[in-house]
Amino acid sequence: MAKDGSTETDPRSLTFILNEVPRSKNRTRYQHVSTLTEATTTTLVVKSGAPDEIRHRVSEYRSFSESALSSIQLLFPLWVVYATLGCESDIYVSDHRGYSVFTAWLASRWHSGIFIADIWDLPSLPLQMYTKNSGIHHIHKALYHGFSYLLALALLRKASRVVLSIHPRSIDRYGIPEDRVVALTNGVAERLRRETLANGTSAGVSTGITIVYVGHVNEMRKIPRVVEYISDIDHEGVTLHLIGPTTPEAREEIRETDTDIEIELHGYCSHERALEFVSESDIGLCLVPKSVKNYRFSYPIKLFEYGLFSVATVCSDTAGIRRVVTHGEDALLVDPDDQSEISEAVTQLVQDEALRDRIGEQFEQTIENYYWEDITREFERTVLNC
Repeated sequence: MAKDGSTETDPRSLTFILNEVPRSKNRTRYQHVSTLTEATTTTLVVKSGAPDEIRHRVSEYRSFSESALSSIQLLFPLWVVYATLGCESDIYVSDHRGYSVFTAWLASRWHSGIFIADIWDLPSLPLQMYTKNSGIHHIHKALYHGFSYLLALALLRKASRVVLSIHPRSIDRYGIPEDRVVALTNGVAERLRRETLANGTSAGVSTGITIVYVGHVNEMRKIPRVVEYISDIDHEGVTLHLIGPTTPEAREEIRETDTDIEIELHGYCSHERALEFVSESDIGLCLVPKSVKNYRFSYPIKLFEYGLFSVATVCSDTAGIRRVVTHGEDALLVDPDDQSEISEAVTQLVQDEALRDRIGEQFEQTIENYYWEDITREFERTVLNC
């Protein structure tokens, strides 16, 4: 066995089928793909794209968006099957989407390979997004994703391994044998703290108590309502920084909020810039309403990033987040739809510096158990030793 725990002398061949590889290196998909491209001879089959550093490491790269058929979206399901069946590999890895699960299963049968599902979000998520809207376009999308979800539901049971980066309870209804499920979490790269602090630039946050929220600022996530919930905090010098894509409706509603808190709407910021704000903040908000179903089981990346910088955080009390932190020890957990609980928790952290420091320091210690280096090592071991 090698020092890193792997058992293979020669790299195994692997085909990874997914929508895209994000540019942010702290995302689950990037970390998983990057790890496997270093450990295997990898073919990447994607719908949209991948960063250059990933593309340069794979042995073969196939992208629907760069194919001659890219203008005809309806042909994508056929293209991905054709593109994947042309790749003879030892292992086929899918993501949570139905087309990816079906294609990886079919290719593994075709080439007598191993089928592994890498599930970092609910397979039902695409269906949920389109069933909330009306119109012919959305009905068509809902039917497509409904069929894809049923495929995923049936075929995930046939995977040799299902690697979960969401809470294990999320797949209770799927009937997957427990001995085939490997439960991991999301994480954070330790180097981000060193790079952010060594960068020497400042987000320029004001003096006093700084609260930060990183994520989409819109009605679906009820951020305007959260702002209203904490608007009556009785403490001088409190500033709330909202960092992330902001809808015009949310921006207008937040600006009309009657509050003594100073509110800064920054809109989209680069990941590096967002981390500068986080590193200079006292309190973090990781709140998503219960109506956003996939977040009930997720491990939000911003949770780990807040902890990396010792930011005392108020979190939604969900199954996923409870698997990482404990109420009163390294975070404060609240019902994300309860105004009094959110207001009480934030007020408590604003007014009690000793509590902020204690929770922030303990949170940082907790996050030391969730560095990507350790998580991706386990991911690699799971895939290659299957």
